Amino acid sequence: ISLPHLSCQEVTDKHDWMSQTVKERLREAVKHGRCEYANPGRKGEFRLRFIHKGEVFLTDCSGKKLVSAWNINGEEEEEEVGMLDSAAIHTVIVVDHSGSMRKSDVPGYDSRIEAVYDCLIRDHIEPRVEQLRGKETLQQQHVVSLVHMSSSPTIVLDRHQVNEDLIPTIRATMTSPRSHGHYVPALDAVLDLLRPSRVNKEKIFIFFLSDGVPSDHIDRVCCHGVFVWKSFTSHRTNRQFLRRCPGNSACRRAVVDEVTTECLQKMRLIGDIYGRDRVFVCTAAFGPSDQDYEVLEKMSKVLPNSSFQKLGLSSNCLRTAFSSLTTTVTALCSELAGATLTNRTVKKDTMDGAAQRAESIDLAQGWDFYAVRRREGQLPRGDNMTVLGKYKWDFASKSLVFHAIAADVEGFVHRQTWFGEGSERFAFKCMEVSRQLVRDRLLVTPTGPQLVAKSSKMQEQANTLKDIMPFFHVQGEAHTLSLLFNRRLQGPDAWNIHFLPSYAYELRDNSFHDGIAWVYVEEELEGKFTKWNSNNGHVKNQRKLKDCVVCFQNPRQVRLSCGHAILCLDCLQNCLRSNDSCLLCRKRIEVHKNKLLAVSPAPQATYVAPHASSSLGAILEDEEDEEGEEDEEEVLTYEHGNEVVNIDDIPQCFSHFTYQVSDGIMLVCDLQGVWNATDGFLLTDPVIHTSKKIDEFKHRSNLKLEGMKKFFESHTCNVFCKKLGLKKPNL
Repeated sequence: ISLPHLSCQEVTDKHDWMSQTVKERLREAVKHGRCEYANPGRKGEFRLRFIHKGEVFLTDCSGKKLVSAWNINGEEEEEEVGMLDSAAIHTVIVVDHSGSMRKSDVPGYDSRIEAVYDCLIRDHIEPRVEQLRGKETLQQQHVVSLVHMSSSPTIVLDRHQVNEDLIPTIRATMTSPRSHGHYVPALDAVLDLLRPSRVNKEKIFIFFLSDGVPSDHIDRVCCHGVFVWKSFTSHRTNRQFLRRCPGNSACRRAVVDEVTTECLQKMRLIGDIYGRDRVFVCTAAFGPSDQDYEVLEKMSKVLPNSSFQKLGLSSNCLRTAFSSLTTTVTALCSELAGATLTNRTVKKDTMDGAAQRAESIDLAQGWDFYAVRRREGQLPRGDNMTVLGKYKWDFASKSLVFHAIAADVEGFVHRQTWFGEGSERFAFKCMEVSRQLVRDRLLVTPTGPQLVAKSSKMQEQANTLKDIMPFFHVQGEAHTLSLLFNRRLQGPDAWNIHFLPSYAYELRDNSFHDGIAWVYVEEELEGKFTKWNSNNGHVKNQRKLKDCVVCFQNPRQVRLSCGHAILCLDCLQNCLRSNDSCLLCRKRIEVHKNKLLAVSPAPQATYVAPHASSSLGAILEDEEDEEGEEDEEEVLTYEHGNEVVNIDDIPQCFSHFTYQVSDGIMLVCDLQGVWNATDGFLLTDPVIHTSKKIDEFKHRSNLKLEGMKKFFESHTCNVFCKKLGLKKPNL
């Protein structure tokens, strides 16, 4: 593919690619796109190429500094006109229409194609039409395309809305199969159908069904210019033979491999143009079980959100495949339903922490005050914002129980602006207070610990009991598993994992639905906040794109004396034997100035820092990377007996432990909070991935089995995993 090149300066001058929007696109490409090693720079420096949603980003070896960027095939960015909502879904169904689909070997049907159409309509189209009946807006966002795959593909449906007219339209498109089933032209037709998806955010489902191998090789010549797969009839024996060439079987194999490669390239191109995170692919083999379906299986492995199903000639398996497609689309619709909710317009807090921790707080400076309602007392006249009750989550009964408010507490204050945010919630300062009147101004004095209130970013869900209950259940289940983990680990207090107790305040506030606001509250954490892992596979001290630039297998483990961190220990030793200079800057390596980096996975799970103190180890590396790269993450070591262990390994082990102890039903991750040698880990806001439908854990952060896979893809078992006898599953 010929790609026009734009220098970094041209990009800056013409399109302002280094604006915040392009930086976000680069981060998205690093996270979801395809990564390749690019050609070295003019001075021999290593570079990476990221391809995502039709754009190519050329970066330095860290993946952070943009060198150049361009569109695939040099296409100009299309104007985003009539952009659809992110909840829109385009389903493209490719059905094999070759002559073999006329065979009548499916029980209960006259032909294979009749079975396909009947199951398609009954188990996919009809349920979706019924689901969207009467919902005109969603019908416009959900469209279906249908391609007949033969020698030349036929697009019989082009973005037809999922409504009552879709069923008779599909029935009318059923024709008698003929000729061969060519994969490559059919995939080209899919690319043509998806062209409008370049300028909207719709999700793309591709269902590719065939009863055999691609037939594209029949019309192709080998390197000798011979149609090696075309047959001719012998005049002597009246039998058919394949044409011969100097290569014979080798040429035939090469032509087949060429077709397979093109099919995989087409699938990869779809992911590159429209986004690997937006495209869902299912390839289905509907034919005799002894047939070769290697190409279909390989096509399903190109993109991450893909699957392959070998159905045989069973109509029940075919119905199950279409039902599974319907379930996947329906589940995604439910997941994207949150995208149609209204975002809350809440400003970020600009007050410094010292002002918020003052002995007296002026309510006029952006605070809401709720008076405590006493059964025996009367509220001041006109004070309609009150505390109706305080509740604490009971781990034993798994429910909210009434919790008495201290006698000296006269009210509850809640900050109007947020100081922190996550993917789903805002965090607000709040506290219990007593009040006093000073010079006609109402001041309040904190009477308890600093609190943090967390509420949804969506207007319809904010401060509702339905929204906060899943967080209580998740935190409660994580707490139960942490108690079991601490007992099994049998380590010092510094190894123990605890989760914050959580509370709920029921407030009378007419600005919320039904005049009631439920506020989810935790005590504020004291210490350095750390995120040990996330719900999508990220692990602290295990960053991507940090492979050794020589072997590309081990992580970078050493920062050289010149400042470059590019080698693992093995490659450093080899480099010192052959050449004692840095591969990037050619400066001489001074061995005594090299520094060990805190990058996992490492050959050992134990890290010993030079000159480490007796109780808390030192930070191995805290210098800044060149050209604005972020600091290397620090590694905390803790001395216990005769061993020095990496404290960061314990949360990763806990996540692994929760999967094994629950028999693979759930996995606790997104572990974040503070640690000290006295109290151990004090964590908040965990996430539970579960493979079963459990209403208590139903929230957007629950990525189910996919989240479990992402965790174990990045997880490396450590000394604590071995201590507990944990085994890495094969998901």
